Amino acid sequence: MITFDADSSGLGDPPLYLMPSQELEEMEAQVEAGGDGAEFLVTGEVFIYRGQAYLLPRIARPAVDHGNLNR
Repeated sequence: MITFDADSSGLGDPPLYLMPSQELEEMEAQVEAGGDGAEFLVTGEVFIYRGQAYLLPRIARPAVDHGNLNR
C-alpha cells in the first residue's frame, strides 16, 4: 500500500494498493535496505476494481530532500 503526502491545502489522497510489477519489486528492495520511512516520487496508472483503487507504478524514484530552498 502507498500513502501520499498532503498537498498545500493539507488534504491528502487516500492510500492505494500497489499492483505487482518490476517497479514495485525495486521499491520493496529500497525499503528493505533503507527502512519503512522511505519516500518515493511515483508515476503510474490507477485502476478501479470493485470500488477499490489500485496503482500500477511505472516510475518510482527515491524522493530527495533539497532542504530549505527559501533562503
